[in-house]
Amino acid sequence: MPLNRAHYADSLAQQLKKELPNTTKAKSSFLLSEFYLRTDTAKAEQYLQQGLVYSEGNSFMEAVSLYYKA
Repeated sequence: MPLNRAHYADSLAQQLKKELPNTTKAKSSFLLSEFYLRTDTAKAEQYLQQGLVYSEGNSFMEAVSLYYKA
């Protein structure tokens, strides 16, 4: 886990607002889901679902999503 937790989460959230490839947004969403898993399960689930949407159509990212869904 990063030393500056707030900055880490904010940086990942900013990635989701930029014009970036869906694979980048999917990975950022999955990392945010993992980040919030122990402190805010509703937010973790929200980011997981968002990552799944960004992964659609990309077989590699769909496979990666299985790790985060587990």
